[in-house]
Amino acid sequence: EWEYALQKPCWSQVISSTFLLLLSGIYRRAPECFPANRHPEGQMLIFRIQNYLESHLNEDLSLDAVSARFYVDKYHLSHQFTRFTGYSFKQYITSARLSKAKDLLLHSDGEIREIAEQVGYHRATHFIRVFKEAEGLSPLQYRLRQREA
Repeated sequence: EWEYALQKPCWSQVISSTFLLLLSGIYRRAPECFPANRHPEGQMLIFRIQNYLESHLNEDLSLDAVSARFYVDKYHLSHQFTRFTGYSFKQYITSARLSKAKDLLLHSDGEIREIAEQVGYHRATHFIRVFKEAEGLSPLQYRLRQREA
């Protein structure tokens, strides 16, 4: 309500991100509250992969590496991941990395380069480009605007 009332820069992204995090948390803790799926085993695999991805954001999370880690065909994983999450594998990782980066930008004084590395971007320039494409602001601009709010 606060973000909506003030409508400061990036307010809609903050609300959207918060809503997705809340919904993801509910879904993971109580999947039975959502429509039943015909393939619960596949769904549980995707939950395990999501948890793995979110706790290993700074590592190589290529489709090849993750499919090998979970002993599943990469094409099957890609299809199932999109089916169960509504996001492509790459979209999900990018979203999770940017969400973590936004949290670090707001709640730490780490340099942009350090934050980029913490969320899996080995080149700060690539991180800045991806962040700016998604948020419309550079990470530094995002940090400054959010701290002014």
